[in-house]
Amino acid sequence: MKRLAVLLFQLVLSANSAFGTICNGNTSTITFTTDSANSSAGTIGPASIDGYGNLSSSCYNVPGATCEVVLCDMDSMTVRMGSQNGWKFTITGDIGELLASEGGHDVPFPTWLDGNTNSNSEWQTYNLLNAVPNISLLPDA
Repeated sequence: MKRLAVLLFQLVLSANSAFGTICNGNTSTITFTTDSANSSAGTIGPASIDGYGNLSSSCYNVPGATCEVVLCDMDSMTVRMGSQNGWKFTITGDIGELLASEGGHDVPFPTWLDGNTNSNSEWQTYNLLNAVPNISLLPDA
């Protein structure tokens, strides 16, 4: 019986890591694609989203890299560059208009975030187009 309880506990732990985080509200699905036309478009990172955390390096480490991020209960998204190395990328999915930025923004996409030698703090804030509110299990990014 004790062994069964341990196995069930391990199953729950693996299910949580496999199925991700419970999201109890609006979700926005964003896809980042690193520009593939420019050999210096990739970056060493890190790149991050306020309220989400660091993006996986597979989002930005080479030209053509791509990743999908699911954001819960956010009306806007601020993406930041955390190194002196720039990143040229396109955002698709539930992305709205650019609301504010520190540094340049090319319209339309692809855009560019370049690290600042003093504070590494270039950022861009976008409105998010939220999906219908629901309770769902979302995969971890």
